[in-house]
Amino acid sequence: MECVSELSETAPRQPSGETQRHNGPPPVFSAALLLCTIALMPVMAHGQTVSESALKAAFLYNFAKFVQWPAAAFRSPSAPLLLCTYQSNQIGSALKDIVKEKTIHGRSLAVKEIEDISQSKGCQVLFVGRSASGDEESMLARIRRQSILVVGETPGFAREGGAINFVIRDHRLRFVVNLSATDMARLKLSSQLLSLAILAGN
Repeated sequence: MECVSELSETAPRQPSGETQRHNGPPPVFSAALLLCTIALMPVMAHGQTVSESALKAAFLYNFAKFVQWPAAAFRSPSAPLLLCTYQSNQIGSALKDIVKEKTIHGRSLAVKEIEDISQSKGCQVLFVGRSASGDEESMLARIRRQSILVVGETPGFAREGGAINFVIRDHRLRFVVNLSATDMARLKLSSQLLSLAILAGN
């Protein structure tokens, strides 16, 4: 996966005649480059659970930078962007460390660990841990059409209707995107994110 060349081609171009107001790469490009760097990191064999949790938490945080939600997905214009975890306390803890004092799209960030899928109302990102394996289809049916970026780690999660599915390929953490699911949820994913994804059905 040639990340740098792909991102160079998809990085936003400055409109002609507009003055460059910042030094270094544009913020979206920087986020894309970080996501790409994370994608190339091998999953460690020793302490694999801890390593995967840290990597997946970093991915979840970066995913949010590449997604546009409809205004109705937030309770108010000043409401935080809420990242929720279900059946995955380790990733929830890692996320809390990552999002401290950070903002995305002008919103502060909050992390919530939910105990039942019915508590996902108001979440913009929902990570479903592997402990929920076997119940994915009915769980996703309960929140279908809600504007939530639903991310899972069990095999076939994207095929069941999840938006993003973490997978391990060549000892590296990758992700599958189900565009039908994101369209149904009225979410817009940037080309930077899709250039790094494996599209469901391919």
